[in-house]
Amino acid sequence: MIKSVAAALPTYVMSCFRLPKTITSKLTSAVAKFWWSSNGDSRDSLFAKVFKGRYFRKSNPLENIKYYSPSYGWRSICSARSLVESGTSISVWEDPLIPAQFPRPAKSNSSLVDPLLKVNNLLDSRSNFWNIALLEEIFHPEDVALISALPVGAPTKEDTLGWHFTKSGKYTVKSGYHTTRLERLETNLSLNGPDIKPLKAHSWQVQRHFLWQILTGCVPVTENLRRRGIDCDTGCVRCGELVETINHTLFQYHPVRQVWALSQIPTTMRIFPTESIFANLDHLFWRIPLEFDSSVFPWIIWYIWKAKNEKIFENIDKDPLEVLRLAEKEAQLWQSAQIELHHETNGIVDLVNRSRVGDASLDSNYCGCRCFVDGSWKESDKFSGIGWFCTSSNGEPPTMGAANLRRSLSPLHTEFEALLWAMKCMIGADNQEVAFLTDCSDLVKMVSSPTEWPAFSVYLEEF
Repeated sequence: MIKSVAAALPTYVMSCFRLPKTITSKLTSAVAKFWWSSNGDSRDSLFAKVFKGRYFRKSNPLENIKYYSPSYGWRSICSARSLVESGTSISVWEDPLIPAQFPRPAKSNSSLVDPLLKVNNLLDSRSNFWNIALLEEIFHPEDVALISALPVGAPTKEDTLGWHFTKSGKYTVKSGYHTTRLERLETNLSLNGPDIKPLKAHSWQVQRHFLWQILTGCVPVTENLRRRGIDCDTGCVRCGELVETINHTLFQYHPVRQVWALSQIPTTMRIFPTESIFANLDHLFWRIPLEFDSSVFPWIIWYIWKAKNEKIFENIDKDPLEVLRLAEKEAQLWQSAQIELHHETNGIVDLVNRSRVGDASLDSNYCGCRCFVDGSWKESDKFSGIGWFCTSSNGEPPTMGAANLRRSLSPLHTEFEALLWAMKCMIGADNQEVAFLTDCSDLVKMVSSPTEWPAFSVYLEEF
């Protein structure tokens, strides 16, 4: 019903104009928000109200209750119950306690364990924190670090539901689709053959979008055109090769081989160039000896492609040496432009930094203290660092503080810990009026809308 109403709105306009993709995307987004998002202070979306009325009107959606003729959507939700837990009696060995990429139960270190062990048995009742000695005794070292990083709330507070796959802990449709896609990728990883993700990632580092198109098969050679449904001959019109592939066009065609042979990049039979486009790019990215200058190869590939198009569409034959010289000249011009841009950018950044410092120090409207807070988090470290620096407008000398804590779950957790500690220090110093400044935009959003960040409810209680 929602789609039928929303889809009818642009019908008249579409009969006269062709709507841009951005407009259709906004319409789709509006439908999704109307269906999924909550309204004002109410935490229930239209989706939740409809499903609650049909499936769990007087029960909990996490309870395993049989339903008569459930819809596909409800069956999908039920299959994902293991991703969220009410937390009232979380089992260490059965429930997804560990906040890995996909939440999972804890791993034992092979010692004798209690099969009925609950999370509350792992807490020290006096300090209301994890019993680190007990964790090290029971769990795998990898899990000890993850469990000890989990914040512990007040003992009297009831546990609440949370979604692991967003920073805020609140479910979004986007995160649901993304999580499903990740699961499928992990399932099919063994069937996909060699992983070319490193090649794709490196293609952006050499400043050529064309390399990305090559790796993703988006270059319009006749093989790809036929695959896309275009009725054309798959052979190479220049040399008569039965199939014109990307690799043939850029590495195997005889004049192209001459271009590579004339370049500074060494060519060796069965090493480079080869019959595989991925092997050739892998060689150009990482296998060329350091004594040879390989920085020009993206431009060689590009001008080989341009020469091919000029031959087909304009019947212009270019000498291999001419193609190479054009590529080398373009590469030199690009590198010179990058050096000039680097100098100009550094000057702009320096001016911006100076203006920001000036703005912060010359603001005379605020008469209280300014407290700058920041956190330092590194996944490989056992501890995270927090600190603050406080200045006063009445001429008093600045004060500062720094501390290290057991590493928390994420950099954002550390930023919040830094803010909480700075606030406690300001209260202890009897500073009545303090403005806290941070470079973390998510922290500002969290403080402004605490109900939108259930994953940080433990910190927000102290706040």
